[in-house]
Amino acid sequence: MSTPATVENPTEPTVVAEPTTVEKLRGLPWSMAGNAANVVFVKLTFFGSVFVLFLSTLGFNKTQTGFLLSLIPYFGLVALFAAPFVARYGLKRSYLTFWGLRQVATFAMLLTPLISARFGFQAMFIYVILVMIWFALCRS
Repeated sequence: MSTPATVENPTEPTVVAEPTTVEKLRGLPWSMAGNAANVVFVKLTFFGSVFVLFLSTLGFNKTQTGFLLSLIPYFGLVALFAAPFVARYGLKRSYLTFWGLRQVATFAMLLTPLISARFGFQAMFIYVILVMIWFALCRS
């Protein structure tokens, strides 16, 4: 059983070695497959024509649809201000945290018809705006 590092017992912290080139190359296909799956997922949900058809089915007119689709590029500017915080928090940890929150935002979009039936069109529009802002912030 190891004892924690104290003044009486100064031990070096364990240093985690960086992966070797062979290990990196072995993980490359998984990285590419994950990236490709993420691109397909996003294209079918928020960036593709399927999302426009979803908004049209919900009853949004072209102005409202255009407004919702314009939120994503505008919130990309947040990345300029978030970069120091991301660097302090850690790149991998930030990516995994906000990727997970982005997936939750995507699944929150499934509740849109329920919001419409329960609270009406205006509440649904505000709900979709908030979910799109949530998604756009997590994406940036």
